[in-house]
Amino acid sequence: MNNKRYRVANMRSGYYVADKLPFKGHNLYGLRFGPNDSCYVVYSYGEHWPLWLWVDNHWFGNKSRYSVTTSKHRSHSWPRGVGPEEITWLDIQQIREAARKIVALPKDMPMAGNIFNYLIAEEMKND
Repeated sequence: MNNKRYRVANMRSGYYVADKLPFKGHNLYGLRFGPNDSCYVVYSYGEHWPLWLWVDNHWFGNKSRYSVTTSKHRSHSWPRGVGPEEITWLDIQQIREAARKIVALPKDMPMAGNIFNYLIAEEMKND
């Protein structure tokens, strides 16, 4: 998959997020990453504030609050067609750390099983 970012209005970003398409809005953007571009992340104002993370065919959302603008980014970029009960909610430290680790994985890394299990196994090796 190519990571060409479509320029979109923030209010329309939720459609791009639902389809996991790279996009750039106003201080809001989404991109593919990870092994074989199998993951997707949406950031508000940069990598320090991930809003959404798609990993292992599941949505993770940032439940932490920051500002009125970031709250608008979250509502505009909400993956269309996905209900709140289908999302695993993480606090900012959890979602930031997960995104950081997954972005660092090589794109050509073969994956057998799910990415979160891989990361947990790697952490256990380092302890």
